Amino acid sequence: MAYDIPHLRELDRLLPATRTTRPDIARSHLAAIFADHDLRLSAGRVDFSHRQAKLCDTSLGMLRYGTAVEVVAPALDCYVAQLTLDGEVGFRTDRFQIALKPGTLFVMNPGLRYRKTWSSDAHQLMIKIPRQRLAAHAASPIRFAPIASPMDEADGLIGLIAHLCRDLANGRGLSAHAGLRREMEDLLLSALVATRPQTGADAPGYLQRAEAHIRAHDARSIGMNELVAVTGVSERALQQGFRRHRGCSPSEFSRNIRLDAARAALLAGEGVTQTALAFGFSHFGRFAQAYTARFGEKPSDTVKRMRH
Repeated sequence: MAYDIPHLRELDRLLPATRTTRPDIARSHLAAIFADHDLRLSAGRVDFSHRQAKLCDTSLGMLRYGTAVEVVAPALDCYVAQLTLDGEVGFRTDRFQIALKPGTLFVMNPGLRYRKTWSSDAHQLMIKIPRQRLAAHAASPIRFAPIASPMDEADGLIGLIAHLCRDLANGRGLSAHAGLRREMEDLLLSALVATRPQTGADAPGYLQRAEAHIRAHDARSIGMNELVAVTGVSERALQQGFRRHRGCSPSEFSRNIRLDAARAALLAGEGVTQTALAFGFSHFGRFAQAYTARFGEKPSDTVKRMRH
C-alpha cells in the first residue's frame, strides 16, 4: 500500500542521495544526523536511501532501508514529524506503542528512547526540528500527543510540506533566499503547532476524570459502561477523546496502565504469576504477550535480569 502526495516525492527524485547496501554505513550516516543507535536486520539485503534538504535549523528527508530492520535509539533532543508513505513502521517507547501506516502523520517528542521496526517496503518523509528551535518559536515547551493521524485530517499542513519539498527540490525557488528560508521555516513550525494535538492541560475534563479513575483502579480492567458512568459522556466521546489526546482506545489505555504497574511490581521483586493476577491479568499467556509487546522483553526476563 502506498500514499501519494503531489510534489512530495519530488524530494525523493531530485535531491542528492546517500545510498548504500552496507548496514554500517547506513547507521553511521543517520547517527551523524540524529544520534548513535543500533541497527538490526531481520532478513534480506539493505538497499538504504536517504535524501535530505534543510531550511535553516529544520531538515526534511526521505528515508527507506529496502529491507526489514529494527532501529533502537536513545532519547533525541529534537522533534521528528514522520509522514509514512509506504509500508509500515512500528514505533515503541517505554510509555506507548503505535503502528505508523501509509497515509498517517506522527510527531515524536524529544526525550524518548524508542524502537522503530521498518517493513521492507517502508518509506517515510521525516522532518527534524531541534527542541530549542520549536520551544523558542512557540514561546513555550511543546508536547505532542502520541497519535498517528490520517494526513487527510491535516490538509493545510500536508499541502505546506509538499510545497516546501517542491521548492527545496527545485533549488532556485524561494528557499534559495536565506531570509525567506527562515520565514518558510517559521510558517512550517506554526502550522505544525496549530494543527497537531498536544498533551497536558488541554485534555478535556471528562478525559482527566476517566484517566484518574483508571489509575485508581489498576487492579482490574475498566469497562466502557463504567467510564461512561464516571465521566457523564457518551462512549463515542470517550473513544474519540482518548484517540485524539492519548493515541489509543480507553481499553488500551487501561491495559497499558496495568502493564506499567505490573512492570513496577516485577522490578520490585514480585513473582510473575502473583503480579499478573494482582493487576487483572488472569490469562498468563496473554499477559506475557502484551507485556513483551510493550516493554520488549518477557515478564520472566525482567525477573531474571533483576535477580542477577
